[in-house]
Order: sequence, then C-alpha cells, then structure tokens
Amino acid sequence: MAKYGLPYQGSKSSICDELLQQIPKAAHFYDLFGGGGAVSHAAVLSGRWEQVYYNEIDSRVVTLFRDAVAGRYSYDNFKPPWVSREEFLAKKDSDAYVSLCWSFSNNQRNYLFSKDIEGYKKSMHQALIFNEFDDLAEQVFGFSDWKDAQNIKERRLFLRKRIPEIISNGVPEFLAPFIKTPLDLANPRRLDRQQRLESLERLQQLQQLESLERLERTTLTITSRDYRDIEILPESIVYCDIPYENTRGYRCQFDRQAFLDWAAKAPFPVYISEYNISDSRFLEVWQKPKRKLAAGCKSKGFDAVEKLYWNGKKV
Repeated sequence: MAKYGLPYQGSKSSICDELLQQIPKAAHFYDLFGGGGAVSHAAVLSGRWEQVYYNEIDSRVVTLFRDAVAGRYSYDNFKPPWVSREEFLAKKDSDAYVSLCWSFSNNQRNYLFSKDIEGYKKSMHQALIFNEFDDLAEQVFGFSDWKDAQNIKERRLFLRKRIPEIISNGVPEFLAPFIKTPLDLANPRRLDRQQRLESLERLQQLQQLESLERLERTTLTITSRDYRDIEILPESIVYCDIPYENTRGYRCQFDRQAFLDWAAKAPFPVYISEYNISDSRFLEVWQKPKRKLAAGCKSKGFDAVEKLYWNGKKV
C-alpha cells in the first residue's frame, strides 16, 4: 500500500520523501498539480514548510482528498458498499472514490476486477465488511459469520492467510472457477489476486490522510484551480508534477509549452517533475530510477528515470 496520498496513477508516493529533500525550505510550499496528493501529504508530515498548498484542477479528486483528510472514509464513518462493474461505469466520471478505488491500476477507466474473479471478490467483500456470508464465503472461511469482534483490517489479514491454507492440498472445487489451471498455483500474482481485496487496501490508503487534520505545526490549504490562478505568496517554493510528455490517461487538456513559459518567467523558484525537459531554461537537479506503471505509459514495463528540474530562481 502506498505511503502517501490517494490511490492515484502516476503517484510520487514511493519517491516523494527523497524528492522533497531536494527542494529548499521556505515559509510556503505549493503543490500546483497535486493529483493524488502524495507530495502534499509528505510535505505536511515533513514539517519543513509552515504552510502547504495542495491544488488540483480535477474538482472530483479534490473533493475526495478533502473528505479523506476530514475522516469521512474511516471505518467508523464509512462502510464501503460493493461497487459493481455497471455502477463503476455509470459513476466513474462523477465520483472520484469510485473511479480511483474501483479502477484497474487506478486508471479511472477500467473496472478493478476481471469478470472471472468478480464474483469471488464480491463474496469476500460482503463477508468482511457486512458479515454477510453466501455459500462461497462459508466454504472459504469455514464458518458462517464473524462471531468474534475482529476489526476489518484483522479480517482482511485472516483472508490472506486462509487462501494458502485451503489450496495447500490442492484446489478445492469451490475455488476451481477462480484458479483455473495447475500453472496458476505456481504463479504468485494469480494467487495474490485471491488473497487481496484491492478496493479495501485503497480505502485504507484514504484513511491515512485523516492524520493531517490533527497536525498543528503545518497548515494545509486545499484548492481546485488552474495553476495560473493561484496567488504565490513571498517566501514560497512551487512544485509542479505536470502531465508527462508522451503519456496518456489525464482527464484535462494540458498546454506544455505555455506551462514551461510560465515557469521560466516566474519570479519564484519552480521545481518540475518529468522524465525529460530539453528546454535549456531549466536545470536538472536530481534523478531517480522508478518503475513505470504499465497502464499509464505508451512504453510499458521498463524502468524510467524520474527527474527534477528547476527554473534557477531562489527564494
């Protein structure tokens, strides 16, 4: 599970601790293309800036981020209903929780589960969240309800241990439709699909954001505007995780050249994440190998080099 932010395609969660170390301290930190908020989340927790400004032009995502910070998605407040394939397709363009937590690789386009495993995942979901056991759930767990007061996290861990126990002596008939061939038994990824409930893992990721509301040393401001409409205060650092060149999957149109012109002329320091910026007005200050997400890139399945560029301005 990611350490920071929403479950989001292209998230910087795995590298943002190191990335933020390359950016100077100042009074204000602006994350103008905030996306899933991983960088803003890490910036607040770091305590290196007095005020952190998270901005994302997609208002759906901003609403989800704000609600998660406010604690709406804790298990005390929210019992996640099962989202079917049909419901996902109907709501993905209007509901960021549905589109991010119930899409494959968080791509906001394709449903999380393949048709061959969807029924199994629903059965496990209903048992873990709502204590509703159908025949399949009873056979998998070996009982018909949760008599003990385990929390949902403990139930998930129980399921992850249970599947290897069940198939240790061969695949039982009730799991045969979901583990189709003997070769699947030797495929860790196939077996991992049986053990995990990805939508609940992503919900737990939302719950991590609730801690930001309790922090006192750093102020978090959340907005949804065009980057050019944000007033940058004195003593500020600006960070921009712009849509990468030659990648797909972004919902909003982006004028790359207009952005580079804006960043080059800005009187304040602007740091930009990209794979490559050939514009000589920007200096490369850091790089880090990172695995590309196959669903978001035209070039699939190989390591990319994340780079950080700077417009040469100082606070």
